[in-house]
Amino acid sequence: MSPRPSGEAQPAGDGAGSGAAGRAQRRAYRHAPSGRDGPLVGVCGGARCAGLRRLAPGPLDELADAVRATPGAVLLRADCPGACALGVVGVVARRDGATGRPGAPLWLSCLDRPALAAALVAWVRAGGPADGARPGADVPDALRAAVVSAPAPRPA
Repeated sequence: MSPRPSGEAQPAGDGAGSGAAGRAQRRAYRHAPSGRDGPLVGVCGGARCAGLRRLAPGPLDELADAVRATPGAVLLRADCPGACALGVVGVVARRDGATGRPGAPLWLSCLDRPALAAALVAWVRAGGPADGARPGADVPDALRAAVVSAPAPRPA
């Protein structure tokens, strides 16, 4: 791999190092500008949600393909927000391509239901939320019932 100019972040596993300097460098990479706005999509990676996804495979399996096909989109495995009673939980935000920073999050529940998962996949393919400050402003009608307010992720 060719050396990067000083000040340009490197992805983890690319000589980013360990300890505080490595963590800071990985954080910088996570928010590195890409020049493209796009949806930032996270799905709970907790044991219960992962189990539900395995038991009921469906449209959520297509989410990674939708993200790969959508310019500027990023898929994350979100930490468990502790909202297990809400089924498979996900979060969507608009990522600013100039800064790499995410906008306000929109939490979604019951993504283990095929119709809701399919609506999320279709929304991501269409570009996701258009407004980073108000991601719920253009949520598709098919996803409105899934919009929830979820607690902040539990500290590690």
